[in-house]
Amino acid sequence: WAIDQAKFTDEGWWAGAAVTHALTGHWYVAGDYNPAVALPVWPLLLSAVFHFTGVSVIAARALNVAISLATLGLVFVLLQRHTRSGSGVPPLAAVLLLALSPFAFVFSRLAILDSLVIFEFCLSLLVASFATSRRIWPLATLSVLVSLMLLTKTTSAVLIPSVFWLPWSAMGRK
Repeated sequence: WAIDQAKFTDEGWWAGAAVTHALTGHWYVAGDYNPAVALPVWPLLLSAVFHFTGVSVIAARALNVAISLATLGLVFVLLQRHTRSGSGVPPLAAVLLLALSPFAFVFSRLAILDSLVIFEFCLSLLVASFATSRRIWPLATLSVLVSLMLLTKTTSAVLIPSVFWLPWSAMGRK
Protein backbone atom coordinates (compact mmCIF):
# COMPACT_ATOMS: atom_id res chain seq x y z
CA TRP A 1 0.00 0.00 0.00
CA ALA A 2 2.94 2.38 0.56
CA ILE A 3 4.08 2.32 -3.07
CA ASP A 4 0.67 2.15 -4.69
CA GLN A 5 0.52 4.65 -7.57
CA ALA A 6 -3.26 5.07 -7.19
CA LYS A 7 -2.66 7.35 -4.22
CA PHE A 8 -1.28 9.96 -6.62
CA THR A 9 -4.65 10.45 -8.31
CA ASP A 10 -7.21 12.84 -6.87
CA GLU A 11 -9.07 10.04 -5.15
CA GLY A 12 -5.85 8.64 -3.75
CA TRP A 13 -4.48 11.94 -2.49
CA TRP A 14 -7.55 12.85 -0.52
CA ALA A 15 -8.41 9.35 0.66
CA GLY A 16 -4.80 8.47 1.46
CA ALA A 17 -4.84 9.84 4.98
CA ALA A 18 -8.03 7.95 5.84
CA VAL A 19 -6.62 4.74 4.37
CA THR A 20 -3.33 5.23 6.21
CA HIS A 21 -5.19 5.84 9.45
CA ALA A 22 -7.35 2.76 8.97
CA LEU A 23 -4.34 0.54 8.20
CA THR A 24 -1.70 1.91 10.58
CA GLY A 25 -3.56 3.99 13.15
CA HIS A 26 -1.70 7.17 12.13
CA TRP A 27 -2.61 10.06 9.85
CA TYR A 28 0.84 11.33 9.07
CA VAL A 29 3.45 9.43 7.05
CA ALA A 30 6.91 11.03 7.24
CA GLY A 31 8.30 11.96 3.84
CA ASP A 32 4.99 11.42 2.06
CA TYR A 33 2.42 13.87 0.72
CA ASN A 34 0.04 14.45 3.63
CA PRO A 35 -2.88 16.68 2.51
CA ALA A 36 -4.90 15.85 5.62
CA VAL A 37 -2.63 18.09 7.66
CA ALA A 38 -3.98 21.18 5.91
CA LEU A 39 -7.38 19.90 4.74
CA PRO A 40 -8.69 17.38 7.28
CA VAL A 41 -12.46 17.37 6.67
CA TRP A 42 -12.67 14.82 3.83
CA PRO A 43 -10.13 12.41 5.40
CA LEU A 44 -12.04 12.58 8.71
CA LEU A 45 -15.33 11.72 6.99
CA LEU A 46 -13.73 8.89 5.03
CA SER A 47 -12.02 7.60 8.15
CA ALA A 48 -15.38 7.43 9.92
CA VAL A 49 -16.86 5.50 6.99
CA PHE A 50 -13.85 3.17 6.84
CA HIS A 51 -14.23 2.50 10.55
CA PHE A 52 -17.63 0.93 9.93
CA THR A 53 -17.19 -0.54 6.44
CA GLY A 54 -13.50 -1.27 6.11
CA VAL A 55 -11.24 0.33 3.53
CA SER A 56 -12.65 0.08 0.02
CA VAL A 57 -13.18 2.23 -3.02
CA ILE A 58 -16.86 1.30 -2.93
CA ALA A 59 -17.25 2.73 0.58
CA ALA A 60 -15.44 5.94 -0.37
CA ARG A 61 -17.50 6.41 -3.51
CA ALA A 62 -20.72 5.53 -1.69
CA LEU A 63 -20.04 8.37 0.74
CA ASN A 64 -19.71 10.73 -2.21
CA VAL A 65 -22.96 9.46 -3.75
CA ALA A 66 -24.75 10.01 -0.43
CA ILE A 67 -23.37 13.55 -0.23
CA SER A 68 -24.49 14.22 -3.81
CA LEU A 69 -28.01 13.00 -3.05
CA ALA A 70 -28.12 15.20 0.03
CA THR A 71 -27.04 18.12 -2.17
CA LEU A 72 -30.05 17.52 -4.41
CA GLY A 73 -32.28 17.76 -1.35
CA LEU A 74 -30.59 21.00 -0.26
CA VAL A 75 -31.02 22.50 -3.72
CA PHE A 76 -34.71 21.63 -3.64
CA VAL A 77 -35.22 23.18 -0.18
CA LEU A 78 -33.18 26.27 -1.07
CA LEU A 79 -35.14 26.93 -4.27
CA GLN A 80 -38.45 26.14 -2.61
CA ARG A 81 -37.58 28.79 -0.05
CA HIS A 82 -36.79 31.41 -2.71
CA THR A 83 -39.57 30.86 -5.24
CA ARG A 84 -42.63 33.02 -4.77
CA SER A 85 -45.18 30.66 -6.19
CA GLY A 86 -46.41 27.75 -4.17
CA SER A 87 -45.53 25.52 -7.08
CA GLY A 88 -42.77 22.99 -6.62
CA VAL A 89 -41.98 23.05 -10.35
CA PRO A 90 -38.91 25.38 -10.26
CA PRO A 91 -37.18 23.45 -7.46
CA LEU A 92 -37.98 20.13 -9.10
CA ALA A 93 -36.70 21.40 -12.44
CA ALA A 94 -33.46 22.58 -10.81
CA VAL A 95 -32.97 19.22 -9.09
CA LEU A 96 -33.70 17.41 -12.35
CA LEU A 97 -31.19 19.56 -14.27
CA LEU A 98 -28.55 19.00 -11.59
CA ALA A 99 -29.21 15.26 -11.53
CA LEU A 100 -29.00 15.08 -15.34
CA SER A 101 -25.77 17.06 -15.54
CA PRO A 102 -23.03 14.77 -16.87
CA PHE A 103 -20.39 16.63 -14.84
CA ALA A 104 -22.37 16.34 -11.59
CA PHE A 105 -23.05 12.67 -12.34
CA VAL A 106 -19.41 11.81 -12.95
CA PHE A 107 -17.98 13.81 -10.06
CA SER A 108 -20.60 12.52 -7.63
CA ARG A 109 -19.40 8.97 -8.25
CA LEU A 110 -15.70 9.62 -7.59
CA ALA A 111 -14.29 9.73 -4.07
CA ILE A 112 -13.04 13.29 -4.42
CA LEU A 113 -13.89 16.22 -2.22
CA ASP A 114 -15.59 18.48 -4.76
CA SER A 115 -19.03 17.02 -4.08
CA LEU A 116 -18.55 17.74 -0.39
CA VAL A 117 -17.64 21.37 -1.16
CA ILE A 118 -20.80 21.73 -3.25
CA PHE A 119 -22.85 20.25 -0.40
CA GLU A 120 -21.25 22.63 2.11
CA PHE A 121 -21.84 25.55 -0.25
CA CYS A 122 -25.54 24.73 -0.69
CA LEU A 123 -25.92 24.23 3.06
CA SER A 124 -24.23 27.60 3.64
CA LEU A 125 -26.60 29.28 1.19
CA LEU A 126 -29.57 27.73 2.95
CA VAL A 127 -28.36 28.89 6.37
CA ALA A 128 -27.57 32.35 4.97
CA SER A 129 -31.12 32.62 3.65
CA PHE A 130 -32.39 32.66 7.25
CA ALA A 131 -30.31 35.70 8.25
CA THR A 132 -32.04 38.94 9.16
CA SER A 133 -30.98 41.94 11.19
CA ARG A 134 -32.65 40.34 14.24
CA ARG A 135 -31.25 36.82 13.84
CA ILE A 136 -27.60 36.29 14.73
CA TRP A 137 -27.53 32.47 14.69
CA PRO A 138 -27.21 32.19 10.89
CA LEU A 139 -24.05 34.29 10.93
CA ALA A 140 -22.55 32.22 13.74
CA THR A 141 -23.43 29.02 11.88
CA LEU A 142 -21.99 30.45 8.66
CA SER A 143 -18.65 31.08 10.34
CA VAL A 144 -18.46 27.37 11.18
CA LEU A 145 -19.66 26.27 7.72
CA VAL A 146 -17.22 28.57 5.90
CA SER A 147 -14.40 27.23 8.07
CA LEU A 148 -15.42 23.68 7.15
CA MET A 149 -15.50 24.63 3.47
CA LEU A 150 -11.98 26.06 3.68
CA LEU A 151 -10.73 23.00 5.56
CA THR A 152 -12.26 20.79 2.89
CA LYS A 153 -10.76 22.55 -0.12
CA THR A 154 -8.98 25.89 -0.08
CA THR A 155 -10.32 26.96 -3.47
CA SER A 156 -13.79 27.12 -1.90
CA ALA A 157 -12.74 30.61 -0.77
CA VAL A 158 -14.11 31.90 -4.09
CA LEU A 159 -17.61 30.86 -2.94
CA ILE A 160 -17.57 32.90 0.27
CA PRO A 161 -18.70 36.24 -1.25
CA SER A 162 -21.79 34.62 -2.74
CA VAL A 163 -22.64 33.03 0.62
CA PHE A 164 -22.42 36.32 2.49
CA TRP A 165 -24.32 38.22 -0.20
CA LEU A 166 -27.59 36.63 0.99
CA PRO A 167 -27.43 37.89 4.60
CA TRP A 168 -26.07 41.24 3.43
CA SER A 169 -29.07 41.66 1.12
CA ALA A 170 -31.50 40.42 3.76
CA MET A 171 -30.15 43.05 6.19
CA GLY A 172 -30.79 45.92 3.82
CA ARG A 173 -27.19 45.89 2.54
CA LYS A 174 -25.91 47.41 5.76
